[in-house]
Amino acid sequence: MNAYEIMVCLRPDLSEEEVNAYPERLATLITTQGGQTVKDTTMGRRRLAYPIRHFHEGFYHVLNFTLDPAQVGQLEFQLRVNEDVLRHLIIREGE
Repeated sequence: MNAYEIMVCLRPDLSEEEVNAYPERLATLITTQGGQTVKDTTMGRRRLAYPIRHFHEGFYHVLNFTLDPAQVGQLEFQLRVNEDVLRHLIIREGE
């Protein structure tokens, strides 16, 4: 198991309930693949450096977790096909 950090930028036109529920959905994705969440930080609504899909703002969440390296690709696939996610970045911690 390796330690990872993921930052997710969500669409700004989502409802408050959807934005608040997303970290829990992300944690569920990780735990169903055998991982464990460590820390969750909501950064709130921020202005983007450049427009993404005609949006100028997004909701940011940062999640620290542990996961088997073989399962990270599946997690990235789930984030890529999710229409609510504008951008995501997963980095390995501790290097």
